Amino acid sequence: MKMEEMYNRMDLAETLLNSINTQIGATKLVAWNEMHQRMPQDFFESIEKVIGKDECISICDWAFDINTMKALLALSSYAKKNGKWIIVNYELCYAVICGSEEVMKEVMKKLPKDFILGSDINITNIEVRNECTVFTYTDHIKAKKYDSRPEYIYKLITNTYE
Repeated sequence: MKMEEMYNRMDLAETLLNSINTQIGATKLVAWNEMHQRMPQDFFESIEKVIGKDECISICDWAFDINTMKALLALSSYAKKNGKWIIVNYELCYAVICGSEEVMKEVMKKLPKDFILGSDINITNIEVRNECTVFTYTDHIKAKKYDSRPEYIYKLITNTYE
């Protein structure tokens, strides 16, 4: 991936993040690299320090790769096991972390229908492969091939998820 393409993708991710935040009323966001550089418990602990029970916060990565999939899956799994509230759209590399179940219900009402249809709420199975991820939705199956990032970006991503 060329630098120009990387910056274009970063700009698109920021536009998506700002657009969805406006729709759901979120005023806070988390940098994309935070999900890669922190373990889920540390990630959620840091989030809980900046949002209240009546707030939500968003995170969006700019590339769909195996690292992003593993990071989002780890966050979602941790949330489910520990009573945290999160909505993840893996294909968009986007997550909304909510301070409570009530906030999550309100956010879901405000999110675009396509976002919800592509979210973990509508997914029955995820198969992470070396070259792509296969999503089984309630009404269809989709394989999405991984993007590549410039090599130096991978050196910045330090977390392991397994």
